[in-house]
Amino acid sequence: MDLKKRKKVIAIVAHDNRKADMVEWVGYNSKELASHQLVCTGTTGRLVEEEMVKRCKIHDEMPPEITRLF
Repeated sequence: MDLKKRKKVIAIVAHDNRKADMVEWVGYNSKELASHQLVCTGTTGRLVEEEMVKRCKIHDEMPPEITRLF
């Protein structure tokens, strides 16, 4: 299987004062992230999910699976 096309599990964690930067990064990379499973901590997961849903609607794509850890 081609490693570039293989579904990956990607962990996204952001310190409180860097969450806005993280949301910007997720938005910028949303097309690439949409094909992978994302794992995030609580608030970060909510913010990532909101951004991915918004971006996926724009591109008429399904949002990725996002696991939120509490």
